[in-house]
Amino acid sequence: MVDFAVEVQNPNKAVEAVDPVIEVVGKDDGGNVIFDETIETPGVLPDSTYYYSYVAGSTANSSATSTEVVKPATVEFAITTPEGSWKATDQTLADVYTVQDKGATDTQFGAKEFTGTVTASESLDGATRSRVDVVLLDQDGNIEGGFFKIVDTEPGQAADYDIYAVSAPQFASYAVYASPWAEDAAE
Repeated sequence: MVDFAVEVQNPNKAVEAVDPVIEVVGKDDGGNVIFDETIETPGVLPDSTYYYSYVAGSTANSSATSTEVVKPATVEFAITTPEGSWKATDQTLADVYTVQDKGATDTQFGAKEFTGTVTASESLDGATRSRVDVVLLDQDGNIEGGFFKIVDTEPGQAADYDIYAVSAPQFASYAVYASPWAEDAAE
């Protein structure tokens, strides 16, 4: 299995991408597909960039000599929005969230714990919760992986988050992002 984070952008100025789909394909050293997963995401508001962290590869085949899941040599991503899944809206993500990062600490179990607060300045359509993603970056600013947590948010009130990153890859820095999470997206 592999922890990953992906950046999803919607450059449209007044049209939301409803239910974009991320396809994640892991391949071994020989280029053979060891897993192919489709991840449905909530909508991406106009003129916005979202970050999604996931664990992929739970469907990967085990090797013939072991019960351990084979680690991919490469992981490829494709992001699509199904035909007819665009909706006009005047709502945008800009200036909605404030994140106060309180830092990362090592836990007694060898994981990293990222803590802080997130505040939504307004309620976004259908979202009573927010998704907080910690995106791990290498020294060149490339994404190395990511972890997330869904937190209850009310406009104007800070909500605490604590994200545990078990088996986090090496990283030089990290960034924390927040996005709306509708109740139906959590099901």
